[in-house]
Amino acid sequence: MPRPAAADLKRDAETLLEAWNGSGAKAARLGTLFLHEGQRQRLPLPARRAGSACAAVVALAERQLWFTLGPHAGVAAAPAGQEQFGEEPSLDRGEPGGAPVRSQAGVARLSDCGRGCAPLLGVELAMGSGRGAIEVLMVSGADLLMPVELVLPERARGAPAPVDEAGPLPVPGPLVERLQRAERAARADGAVDVTPLDAGLFPSGGGGLLLKLAAGCHRLAVLAEGPPEARARGIDMDAELRLPGERAPLVRDRSHAPDARIDFCLGDAGPVELRFAGPSGPVEITVVDASWPLPPGLPRQGGAQLRAELAWALHRSRSTGPQSPPTFMAAGASGVTLVPVDVEPGACYLAALGLSRGEARAMRLAARVAGRSYHDETTEPPFGAALSFCAGSARLALLSAEVRAAGAWWTLVLWPHGREEP
Repeated sequence: MPRPAAADLKRDAETLLEAWNGSGAKAARLGTLFLHEGQRQRLPLPARRAGSACAAVVALAERQLWFTLGPHAGVAAAPAGQEQFGEEPSLDRGEPGGAPVRSQAGVARLSDCGRGCAPLLGVELAMGSGRGAIEVLMVSGADLLMPVELVLPERARGAPAPVDEAGPLPVPGPLVERLQRAERAARADGAVDVTPLDAGLFPSGGGGLLLKLAAGCHRLAVLAEGPPEARARGIDMDAELRLPGERAPLVRDRSHAPDARIDFCLGDAGPVELRFAGPSGPVEITVVDASWPLPPGLPRQGGAQLRAELAWALHRSRSTGPQSPPTFMAAGASGVTLVPVDVEPGACYLAALGLSRGEARAMRLAARVAGRSYHDETTEPPFGAALSFCAGSARLALLSAEVRAAGAWWTLVLWPHGREEP
């Protein structure tokens, strides 16, 4: 009889231990870690006698997850409830024992075998995607270690895809034409004001500016005018925007283009820091600021961050924006939350979801009403989701707010949005 369906991660770990112990190595299971995206966990390794065989640590997770496994000397296990959360799982801190490795097909291996390698005293794991369990195994006599893909053929990575050549950098046209093109594009998207700012000469090809911007949505285009030899080679301009006191950028542009463009919204007027980098050598930088005002119906509760994220969600969906205050608001924490809302038959509504505190890694807003489903989601900053729906003959709509974050609070807002045509 077939056995009942069950999770296979523990069985995979047991299969590896059996194969390795049968081949002459000494393998043991150190334990199971449950990590969220962006979470790090340090794990000390059992002490070994001087002159003992080299060892390896193998971390095993589901194939769809990726994580990093790096050495860390003199670690102690993090106390419960004090796990470290970071912006990105970057572990390259110069610790002995080699550089961190990224998992492939849910497997990462770290070894102190080889001449000149310092012995592993501890390891640190960082989850890079999703959340899940990681089985941690340690093998003494790792020179006899049978490859994981031979024991578990489904973990084989396969041949890597060929890397395509990106080709030469695009050659920018005259600065006047690019300025006019940026202004026309902003006007076509409904910008009410377009202001060119002559930032000046930057000898190294990059730098930063402190700008004071009004509340509303903005599009900053960063255009560089370099010497003729630089223009002939092509220009790739990158830019990012930060709020004062924030470590992570609010939004960034890393595309391969002569001009950088970043779009975002501000809930209140205030300073922002614009950083940019382009070709080596002196360049003249011009910044074009196109702006859209905040919709008058945004709530004052929740602060500037909430207004900015709601405004961005509406701006991204090209909605005209609410003109009157919302008729419904709900708040919650990260995870998936179902929110039932009373609606009027025949009426249409506009819903938006944004954070009032914290940082998100993904956000999804969904609605189900009268047998129809609607959704909007975003996985890159700036965050904010919005959708519109009509009630039909229903009197109840079921909204779903899904926010992937750590320690964040969201607010769901609903406005009337006209009536359904008969």
